Amino acid sequence: MGRKRSKGKAKNDVVFSDNIFETDLLVCDRSPVYGRFLKAKSNIQKGTIILTEKSLVAGPKIFGKMASCIGCCSHLKSLEFACNTCSWPICTEKCQYSEGHSGLECKFFAEKNIKPPGVMNSMDYGAVTVLRTLLLKINQSVDWEKFLSLEHHNEDRKTLPHWSDDLSVAKIIREQWNLGELFSEEDIHIICGIYEVNGFELGVFNSIASIFPTCSMITHNCVPNAGHFENMTDGTLEVVSFVDIPRNAPVTMCYDWCLKGTDVRRRHLLKSKYFYCSCARCNDPYEFNTNFSTILCSNTDCRNGSVVSTKCDGLTNIDADWKCRKCSKLYKAADIRAIVDRYENIAETLETVKDKEKFLLDCRTALHPNHFIPFLIKFSLCMAYGHDPGYNLHEMSQSDTHRKLELCQEVLKILDVLSPGYSTSRGSILYEIQAAEVLLSRNILESGKCSKTLIRKRLQNSLEKLDESIAIFDLSFPMRMLGESAKTSTRFELISFIKALK
Repeated sequence: MGRKRSKGKAKNDVVFSDNIFETDLLVCDRSPVYGRFLKAKSNIQKGTIILTEKSLVAGPKIFGKMASCIGCCSHLKSLEFACNTCSWPICTEKCQYSEGHSGLECKFFAEKNIKPPGVMNSMDYGAVTVLRTLLLKINQSVDWEKFLSLEHHNEDRKTLPHWSDDLSVAKIIREQWNLGELFSEEDIHIICGIYEVNGFELGVFNSIASIFPTCSMITHNCVPNAGHFENMTDGTLEVVSFVDIPRNAPVTMCYDWCLKGTDVRRRHLLKSKYFYCSCARCNDPYEFNTNFSTILCSNTDCRNGSVVSTKCDGLTNIDADWKCRKCSKLYKAADIRAIVDRYENIAETLETVKDKEKFLLDCRTALHPNHFIPFLIKFSLCMAYGHDPGYNLHEMSQSDTHRKLELCQEVLKILDVLSPGYSTSRGSILYEIQAAEVLLSRNILESGKCSKTLIRKRLQNSLEKLDESIAIFDLSFPMRMLGESAKTSTRFELISFIKALK
């Protein structure tokens, strides 16, 4: 167990010049489809940290209006504390000495008399990030050129709502802060575009906009072979292989959430990243036989035929019709989206186990059982059984425990296809499966209906699931504490249980 450290060169030894990047594990390549992308230089085992990168520049979310600490970028509940030099708000005294603020920026703010807004809600906080990036142009030309190497898609962005937000940011910097002679409106548009297309949202509440040029070269896939985690200790981004990646294969991450249906993912990627995804999953109307987007036909003579999008049949029209593969009835994309929106809105209001279980019954006539909306409800139920009030793990009935295990197995079957390997979602479900299996094993042992040998074998399988979940948790900073607790408590108890059955 434990994290597998990459054998690649340390960050300071990475070769990165003239848009060339190379370590012992990764190398940069070019493609007419991807542009620059990273591929495996050698075979990479799953669970390996293959890339660690410090942000080139980071700050409060550009278009966010919440008051943010100028140091750590966390949201503020008050404006009680301020930097002694420039008067911008901070959450603790040490934040005024943070690396992102205490250098040239703080002195620049003071010299140019750039004052904070003095209110809790203002675009000035996000404008600080743009100015922080503009200062690279003046003081760190190499980093500025590296930043400019990223795509901004401004020709596409000109017709979209965020362009007006760009103008608001430009007005703050150029007019309100009197920096028009130093920085052009074009530079500000470029910066906003690069953050929108390439930025990573980090922090506990995604309050930090960060740029990682190397990680930005990792191409997209809706079934990714890698993922990224923020190391909260040093603020770096760690890219981890979720599955084995063979030599010369592209390293991929999902730019959206892979546990959404194809239509939702494609529209979001087109809106936010300005490309139409045509990966193998997006081109398969059944999403690798998971039916993750499948609607059930409303034709009374059809008996719930599968309705899927015709845009997966080689079409690039994002608003293409949907079609029942049994009776050939056609549905407008807008009508399908209305169905999805309606059930999503209902799903967001569900709080109790009973409400969620009822929802699964109610949506059976409209959504395939594996559709992403009931899937996500099932996922939440996997956690609810064993944790929610009235369903504590050691208070659950035998039937509730069986239900938890049934749901976990259904969810895991989908995750093994769409989010395989060392993804955090899969680790969480493996952990819940072993919890249910151990509880059922104890109940069976007490009933005397099964031999100790068979129970012991069952528990050994549970231990394997627990060990895999711990290995996955160990890769992700937010889940690492759960992994440590599982090592010292859950795993110890399970091994003791197994030994007692000898």
